[in-house]
Amino acid sequence: TNNWPHEPLVANHPTSANLLWSIASIVLLLAGVGALVWFFFARTREEEAPEPPAADPLDAFPLTPSMRAVGKLCYVVVALFGVQVLLGALTAHYTVEGDSFFGLPLGKILPYAVTRTWHLQTAVFWIATAFLAVGLFLAPAVGGREPRFQRLGVNLLFGALLLVVVGSLGGEWFAIQQTMGPDATFWFGHQGYE
Repeated sequence: TNNWPHEPLVANHPTSANLLWSIASIVLLLAGVGALVWFFFARTREEEAPEPPAADPLDAFPLTPSMRAVGKLCYVVVALFGVQVLLGALTAHYTVEGDSFFGLPLGKILPYAVTRTWHLQTAVFWIATAFLAVGLFLAPAVGGREPRFQRLGVNLLFGALLLVVVGSLGGEWFAIQQTMGPDATFWFGHQGYE
């Protein structure tokens, strides 16, 4: 962890290499951003404004059955994002009130380790699901046709997504509650890492 977080009570101070490379990275980042801004504004040629299309290009193609099937993935993205936000609020609140939420003893059902793990895990899930949904929606539009069994594939992928999300979150909860053995915890649970 390179002596992070800084804690003088246990003699945990940042190393000189840590300070040097932290400062160097900030200086290089600012220099890079400055160079990009300079390059953008130093160009002398004027670009013409693009001509807007006469009609909305997204109205030009019909929705295929697989595109309609992707809709449920969008609902999953919204649900996972909402759960992530709520878990983040609960996790942050635990730092103030310990193991309860405005007096409700939620720490017994959802301990800090579970809420923190789920907060990070749901972020990975909703981002991956959003990318997947966009790709599955745009593929028939860009390709001009829908491949055979595309709708079936989207529905199977939706089932697999639910299995992975529910299985992952459930396995982490059971592992943190110590209701699984060490072998099952290794394969299906929480190994102490996010």
